Amino acid sequence: MSINVLEPKIFNRIAAGEVVERPASIVKELIENSIDAHASEITIEIENGGIKKIAITDNGCGIDKEDLTKAFLPHATSKIKNIEDLDAIATLGFRGEALSSIASVCHVTLSTKTENSDVGYMINVSLGDFSPVTEIARNKGTTIVASDLFYNIPARAKFLKKPKFEESEITHLVEKFMLAHSEIAFKYYVDGNLIYNTTSCELSEIIYTIYGKDVYQNIIKVDYESNGIKVEGYVSSFKISKPNRTSQVLFVNNRYVENYFVSACVQTVYEPFLMKGKFPLYVLNLVIPYEDVDVNVHPNKKEVKFEDQRKMFAIIKSAVENALLSVEKIAVYNVDDNEKHIDQSLDKIEEKITELTPLKSDEGISFKDRKKIEVDENTLQEQGVNNKITQKKIDEIIIPDFSEIKSNQLNSNSDEFFVFDQDRTQKATQIIMNTNIEREKKEEKFLSASVKDDMKIIGVIFNTYIVVEYQECIYLIDQHAAHERLLYDKLKNQIDNYNITKQDLLVPYHFKVESNEIEIFEENMSNLISLGFEINSTKTGEYNIVSVPAILTNINLANFIEFILKDSVNWDIKASDIIKEKLCQNACKHAIKGGDKLSEESCAYLIDNMRKGIMQCPHGRPSIIEVNKKEIEKLFKRIV
Repeated sequence: MSINVLEPKIFNRIAAGEVVERPASIVKELIENSIDAHASEITIEIENGGIKKIAITDNGCGIDKEDLTKAFLPHATSKIKNIEDLDAIATLGFRGEALSSIASVCHVTLSTKTENSDVGYMINVSLGDFSPVTEIARNKGTTIVASDLFYNIPARAKFLKKPKFEESEITHLVEKFMLAHSEIAFKYYVDGNLIYNTTSCELSEIIYTIYGKDVYQNIIKVDYESNGIKVEGYVSSFKISKPNRTSQVLFVNNRYVENYFVSACVQTVYEPFLMKGKFPLYVLNLVIPYEDVDVNVHPNKKEVKFEDQRKMFAIIKSAVENALLSVEKIAVYNVDDNEKHIDQSLDKIEEKITELTPLKSDEGISFKDRKKIEVDENTLQEQGVNNKITQKKIDEIIIPDFSEIKSNQLNSNSDEFFVFDQDRTQKATQIIMNTNIEREKKEEKFLSASVKDDMKIIGVIFNTYIVVEYQECIYLIDQHAAHERLLYDKLKNQIDNYNITKQDLLVPYHFKVESNEIEIFEENMSNLISLGFEINSTKTGEYNIVSVPAILTNINLANFIEFILKDSVNWDIKASDIIKEKLCQNACKHAIKGGDKLSEESCAYLIDNMRKGIMQCPHGRPSIIEVNKKEIEKLFKRIV
């Protein structure tokens, strides 16, 4: 069988299969070219989901007349010259495949003008055939129009989704570029309608434009640098989360990438604060030396490889943890979010009043009215490291010191600034930040106030929720969630400080690991030893577990070893993170329960100590909710 050298028309179409998967692929490649051309304004126009037409216009440097035909040749690029350039790629594009691939599956028209040229030039390309270059009048920059996608490949056209789906893919992509380059003014049109019109502005303003007011009010700035690597952007507070990872946006040197490793890293930080199955939002940019990251992994350039993943894991984790130290700790009840549930007519309310069941003698009353009720004022159950339940006086419970956690001051020097409104036009609207500033001040006062002298403990409702009045606010505290967090933090602190009781096994547990897993297991040995495991190596790849921490007496060791060997554990994590779920279970089991009766003194102790740590249970539920006087007055329609 003879070997054939394929014609350009054939191998260009083959290459297009990798580069041009759908209309969004074309938009991505062309916007990247505009950014590499140092454009400060980019306009994107699409019709029929980008299938009929895609037009990208920029005010970048333009293309010289003699380079117009070269630009459409395979592997023709202005981004790199030597093989050494591949080791430090600073531009978004570099392969020289985009224009030749696009022109092999679309009709393409390109017009351009450089700053030094008196006129602009235009060329049409279709199936590798070039029209003559003609002179035109236009401003500096470049416009590329790609029309009739896959007109010459009906088989590929069949696999395109409906225009609305393709449109949404392009919209999401344009949003990613807006977030990555807030310094660039973007205009985005869909079927002639203006969807986005931004100016050069701050990233937070773009987040407001795309995600709305609720997300904007609950984002935390990240600005962290270590070992020549910078992490910048925003992460969400604990108050908002998503059921999936679609709102997690990552850039590496302002290049949009998809990386599960980073997502998993951020998730480890949020796990103690979010409910199971919930994910944080983030927009992060990793500024990394070009030689430390490989972007030449796949033609779509969405995948990257880090030279040192362990170091990256530690840096990203520290960056997010530091940012979260400034988060508001108290959940706030907003009557506007719940008004639809209480907007009943007066007639229905009056009917219900006659049907109310009288309160029990020990429900819904203050401590002053509970003098005759017998309560245990001295004890709360606490889990000790020897895995036995003990009774101790409440003031003997050791609580970890969280005194260094302080509220972060806002970086802005102004109380207000401009962002784009949700109608997504250029109309600017003022977002007043005074509310957030006042809320932070009020929260700081609550966290530092004296429970005995400044607060009024009204009582406990439903034998579960402690009610506290302080400075025109009512605070509802879940006694179980608050105590569970205290016990969890104590257990976690003991393990991380190696204060652990061991339990010897009657028969050592013998296990083997594969040759490619030995390094992973050996790297985690120090964590396992600090947890209280005693492990002996019998020979290469074979080990005996002689003792386990007392808290894990009934653990399934086979499943535990399998977990250790997962890639997700092979980075910089604390010993307590490995057995987090077990710690949560123990804290939950031995914390006071809803329905347990507490004395006023016990409530005061719980309130005082819960403010020193994270005010959420280990499973992510809030342990305290604030309801201010204004929200209560809204409920009674005293104010609107």
